[in-house]
Amino acid sequence: MKTAFIIFLTFLILNPVFSQGFKQEKRIYLLDITKSMFGLGASPDIFDDIKHALYNGIENINNPETEISIITFQGTNTYQTHNLPHWNFKKGDEGKFSSVKSTIDAFSMKTVPGHNTDIYSALVKAKHEIDPDKINYIFLLTDGAQSPIGRTIKHDQKDLDKLLSGWCNWSKNRNTYLFYVMLTDKAKNENIIDIVEHQCNAYVSMGTDINIAFIRPIEKQIAINLEDQPEFIEIPLTANDWDYLPADTNLKIELSANNIFELNKGSVDIKDGKLTIKIDRANGNSWHQLVSNTPRKSTLRLQISSDNGIKILDPSVKIEVRNYREKVLTLEFE
Repeated sequence: MKTAFIIFLTFLILNPVFSQGFKQEKRIYLLDITKSMFGLGASPDIFDDIKHALYNGIENINNPETEISIITFQGTNTYQTHNLPHWNFKKGDEGKFSSVKSTIDAFSMKTVPGHNTDIYSALVKAKHEIDPDKINYIFLLTDGAQSPIGRTIKHDQKDLDKLLSGWCNWSKNRNTYLFYVMLTDKAKNENIIDIVEHQCNAYVSMGTDINIAFIRPIEKQIAINLEDQPEFIEIPLTANDWDYLPADTNLKIELSANNIFELNKGSVDIKDGKLTIKIDRANGNSWHQLVSNTPRKSTLRLQISSDNGIKILDPSVKIEVRNYREKVLTLEFE
């Protein structure tokens, strides 16, 4: 008796980014422990709220293999003179996490060593922590601005601006995303907001709710074939925590100009962890007209955006439109 296996060859040579969404994650938290976080002067005392939000965010991670790094920071010299705590552990290591929480819980206005803020050095330290084999998320949690150069600070606001201005070029091939969380009005910096908003892979968030909702297409590239007469495009998504997203979350979508397909609607709901997007033939063409007039391969771009505060990571998805029959290999075994 013969057994036949039919293999679609083109599936086997899909773009290697297909596996991008299945990489392990690393989450790096930069925790400001300057005295202002505990209410020094006229600053609000927000440390307890922030630490509990941090704990909840870590506890809500589903994958026990997710690597966690927590880096506390103040002024530059405090890294050497006071040896500020820095932890690395996996989500599943409950004993280590409990020990970390005990140390953080002991922080107070009296026990933390200083009040200068060196955001620049904290970010540099985070960049050294990234794992190129994982998807890295950096959460910068601060209630202040970069302190000027002085006895304990070796870098100033210009250095921080320069670092952030180069974020897109530095991060795009490193699978690294930055969330700059300005916890209070004092931390709000319009110049930094403008710089970050013009970078890829970097986002600004305001307020003490540090558990930011973000989603990312699992695949940066998908393929459809005119031979299949497709009516829908499916974009599988991953999220840091689906519970952070409101029910019936709706996303805006836009397709690059082309003569092959157009979107049936300009927005779509997330259902079952994916976007199912209805497409129509452009200009009322028949399938026969599309097949006759479309090149063997065409590339379209689907842009995803949100108006409800959800951060979209890698919002551009490449759609390869193929106009040829898939090659089939049939293997027969006795």
